[in-house]
Amino acid sequence: MQNSIDTAFEAHLGVSMSEGIFTPCAVYRRNMDFIEYMTKDEVTVSDRIDHFLTLIWNLQQDEVVGFKLKGFQFVYDKFIKQQGNDSPAFIEIAPVLERLISAAGKQFLEDLNAARREAYEQAINLARRTNARIDWQLAA
Repeated sequence: MQNSIDTAFEAHLGVSMSEGIFTPCAVYRRNMDFIEYMTKDEVTVSDRIDHFLTLIWNLQQDEVVGFKLKGFQFVYDKFIKQQGNDSPAFIEIAPVLERLISAAGKQFLEDLNAARREAYEQAINLARRTNARIDWQLAA
């Protein structure tokens, strides 16, 4: 039974579950309207920063290994779809986060305390460093 599941995943998604190799990935959960991005397959601790961002730390809480971005449908409609790119194959996460913060304006940045500002920077840096992107065709 397990071999047939492994074979199906590998054939359809290009992922081998039997190799034990984790590939960093971003997944859009449409029914809950959030993106979850993970760089490691390990026990984690979630740290809710605000209504939009949750950082995901390793168990020792010394490394950010992922994040959740809530309300992504609004972000997609506002920053991607309105720019004429209605059905991209992939969506790069770091530029989307940067555009969101920029569009929120100076007041938003001023309202962020140092810890929240650092959390957003950590999410952007992780996304940029690992080339985080969503396969939008799979999400749609």
